[in-house]
Amino acid sequence: MGGEKSRGVGRGEAKQQPPRDQVVRERTEEEPRTSWHDPESEVMTRAEAAAFLRVSLRTLDRLPVPRVKLGHRTVRFLRADLVAYLAQHREAA
Repeated sequence: MGGEKSRGVGRGEAKQQPPRDQVVRERTEEEPRTSWHDPESEVMTRAEAAAFLRVSLRTLDRLPVPRVKLGHRTVRFLRADLVAYLAQHREAA
């Protein structure tokens, strides 16, 4: 009658799976080469975009940078938009 509960596979128990880095699958020739990490279309959070531009979050919010609103408070930035914004506002020395 100790405080131990029985441990079995039932409600709330998940099966143990190997770590993702150990699961390797070879690409077949029929599969197209796609990449989730395409630098031109990378999606960034506010913090990531501010770090990329090397400005504060407050400054980022004030800049007229294109942004994607995914909900009431969720905002994302595309790396390509940030690069284009920098190129537009570049001044000749």
